[in-house]
Amino acid sequence: MLVSSSFLLLAVIEIMLRLVSPGAPSAAGEDPYVGFSSSNPLFVYYRAADGSRRAAIAPGKARWFNPRDFAAEKPLGTFRIFTLGGSTTYGHPFMNATSFSGWLDKLLNHSPDSPVKYEVINCGGISYASYREARILQEILPLQPDLIVDLTGHNEFLEARTYADFFRKPSFVLEARDQLAKLRSYQLLSRAYRSVRNKSAGKGKASPAGSYDKQNVLPAEVETILDRSAGLDFYHRDSLFSKGVFEHFRFNIQRMINISRRSGVRLVFLDPVDNIKDFSPFKSQGREDLDNESRLKFANLTAEGISLMSEGRIPEGIELFKEAMQIDSLNAGCNFILGRSYLETGDTALASKYLLAARELDVCPLRPQEPIHRILKEETDRANIPLLDLQALFQLRSPGGLIGDELMIDHVHPTPEGNLLIALKLLGWMEQQGLIEANSAPSPAQLDSLYAAVLDSLPPEYFRHGIVVLAKTLIWAKKYREAYVVLDNQRQLLAGDSEAQYLIGTALEALGSLPRAVEHLKQAFTLESDNLLVLSKLAALYTVLGAEDSASAIYERAVKLFPDNVPLLNDYGVFLGKSGQYERALAVFHRIERLDPGLAGLDNNIGLVYSQMGNFKLAAETFEKAAGAHPGDPEACFNLGLLYSKNEKLKEAEEYLQEAIRIDPQHAGAHINLGNIYQETGRPELAEEQFNQALKINPDLPETYINLALLYRSTGKNDLSREIASLGLQRFPDNPQLVKLSKGDQSVN
Repeated sequence: MLVSSSFLLLAVIEIMLRLVSPGAPSAAGEDPYVGFSSSNPLFVYYRAADGSRRAAIAPGKARWFNPRDFAAEKPLGTFRIFTLGGSTTYGHPFMNATSFSGWLDKLLNHSPDSPVKYEVINCGGISYASYREARILQEILPLQPDLIVDLTGHNEFLEARTYADFFRKPSFVLEARDQLAKLRSYQLLSRAYRSVRNKSAGKGKASPAGSYDKQNVLPAEVETILDRSAGLDFYHRDSLFSKGVFEHFRFNIQRMINISRRSGVRLVFLDPVDNIKDFSPFKSQGREDLDNESRLKFANLTAEGISLMSEGRIPEGIELFKEAMQIDSLNAGCNFILGRSYLETGDTALASKYLLAARELDVCPLRPQEPIHRILKEETDRANIPLLDLQALFQLRSPGGLIGDELMIDHVHPTPEGNLLIALKLLGWMEQQGLIEANSAPSPAQLDSLYAAVLDSLPPEYFRHGIVVLAKTLIWAKKYREAYVVLDNQRQLLAGDSEAQYLIGTALEALGSLPRAVEHLKQAFTLESDNLLVLSKLAALYTVLGAEDSASAIYERAVKLFPDNVPLLNDYGVFLGKSGQYERALAVFHRIERLDPGLAGLDNNIGLVYSQMGNFKLAAETFEKAAGAHPGDPEACFNLGLLYSKNEKLKEAEEYLQEAIRIDPQHAGAHINLGNIYQETGRPELAEEQFNQALKINPDLPETYINLALLYRSTGKNDLSREIASLGLQRFPDNPQLVKLSKGDQSVN
């Protein structure tokens, strides 16, 4: 009896809460997977000169959204459309004018005689994922939308979060919480609990993040994993994280469907499209269980296959890649190259198989993978919500049905023409739904005229800026070759642009073409001689190329312009030390000490100067001071290891290098030098292990190939020695030691 009375009381409270607040429940906007540190609305409101109330994109959001200003109260006779999504909706790398939203606005309003005025308001946010889009959807409801268009699914893996704790909970607990979250009483109690919890923690006011694990409290604005200094390193094959991402995505699709239904606003989803033909995976990760011999064989097969491809010997290259795939079929990069190889032969069916596999195996999945498309299909079918298939649309216009550069400007962003296709698809759907008059679409001649008129109305700066933005994005994602191609294709447009020349130099530097990089940086310097980034990179490259006088001149100019810039001074001090100007180097470092006391790494640099001077005692003392001041920094231990090794104190060197690796297992330099000590002290098996580990961590260090080849030669494994040297030559074709070792030359020591 008591239980039934309690349920009756709860039912009465729930009914009263729904009567008091009849709108869409706030649970539709609550996310059990993540919270947010604060809430920054997308729109700000103000009174115009005529007294009308207007809405505008908030100034603090300008970095992520197109500017827009419109009447908060929808004018009579207006059909208002909001478009949601990430940077594709935004129109990246350009802006709204050539986005699908911009084209849709032009198509709907092309006839001046139409009795209806159409507003298409672009709410696509750069790097915004579904869980952020859902918050925007709730915010736009008071602005009287007639239709909401959502192109989602590109950015689900961009932000760091964890799902391990979520999946440890039994399924019946999660299901029960989902059902409870629909109750107004539960929502009210949840908010009260978070408020009390935050106040008891001394925060003083409620926070939307109050009931979430701190790892799953996201900042108010996007902070992507790739924004970190070692962004790509954070991505690895993680089935639990992927499962969480996909389940979270499903939740947010359901959530947005529920919000639109409860508010009575029509919603249509767009199934995202991506470039599988002409864009390589962001990061490949092979099988973890391969032994060193198999890993080396795989690397040699792929390197030789690439060499054969470059010579036009496609069938032979394919056979080598197929053999490599038998060793490791999980490598996304190998799948991509094999797909491209089949494409060269005209076999689009096999090309499609391997190119799609490359996308699915990419461990940095910035292109929507198959589960994204499947979830969208399942949830829209279940709710009877329209889903427009952009993949099929683009495949019809792509050679062999393989979507590539013909309609895509990079991995997920369509060209202006591609965005026009999306807008036309939406226009046709709106006509089928009776949202616009039949046969109101422009004729082919009118469409050509409209397209040309829009492009002609845009200044060259619009396209120049877009190309530079695209190149910066690709470099941000470490896609240097793609960035260089994009910039080089527009060399005439970008010839007088300092930033573009700097980006070309940056891309070429990463691709190992240092002299060409210097030429573009010199051009950037001619155009803008006081740009700190240009000066710093140009001086650094001159240093690497051994042009000390040129490096010195650039550094001196930079330091004169920016006398208190600590990173610049630090680089200059390192340069002075390497060029033997020890007293000047120490003077620069002591200046940094005054500007930024306690700067991490500074003692290491001072210690290196003492080491270069041959002052073992002062160097050791300085490195030990650095190790004590920053115990989590492996560089001090690494430098002590090098110092003791240089002075033939191998036992102490070994201990410090092992400590550096304990602090940072990914420190390739420590592995190489520890391998050298093992080899010198007669432990070849341990040396081989360290060199292979260094090669796995960073394959772009020539000394690793040289040391490993020498080790194999010294232990009688001459075939392996030549193989590893040949593998190194694929990356460093001009290295004289590798050339000799690949030929079995015994003169290299």
